[in-house]
Amino acid sequence: MQIFDFQSYRINHHVYEALAETTGDRIAAMRAIDLAAAFPRWELQHLEEYGWHVGPHVMDLYHEAEQNNSLRGQKLHDYNRGMKELMGNILS
Repeated sequence: MQIFDFQSYRINHHVYEALAETTGDRIAAMRAIDLAAAFPRWELQHLEEYGWHVGPHVMDLYHEAEQNNSLRGQKLHDYNRGMKELMGNILS
């Protein structure tokens, strides 16, 4: 995996997130979180472009997603919990 710009970051992060979402793969979820931690500026840019924008409410959105008990929510539980913690660290 080579990250050299925002687009390559976004694609790689999305691939890991999609793997976690479709398979429940915890390693893929952790890789997505690690990637966001390594490139926080691009993660914040992604949130802006995604429409969540940047602010304390992002932790609430990840918390809400973490509480989702659907099959999708269960598969993404670790991802959403980790992203909530990461965003708390980045935005504090």
